[in-house]
Amino acid sequence: MYRASLRLVAEHPKIGRTTSDPDVRMKSVGEHMLFYSFNAQEVCVLSVWHGKRDPKARPF
Repeated sequence: MYRASLRLVAEHPKIGRTTSDPDVRMKSVGEHMLFYSFNAQEVCVLSVWHGKRDPKARPF
């Protein structure tokens, strides 16, 4: 599931939802949230959070 989501994000990096940081996007993967940034050459995974964590504590 995670590998498929990472491939999808790599192919279509704008698929994730925007966050409070304009350079960071979020993609739901099962019960987790994948936070990432991207440029023309790469996608960089910044953090993976379980969905039950306090949303106010999210880094982005």
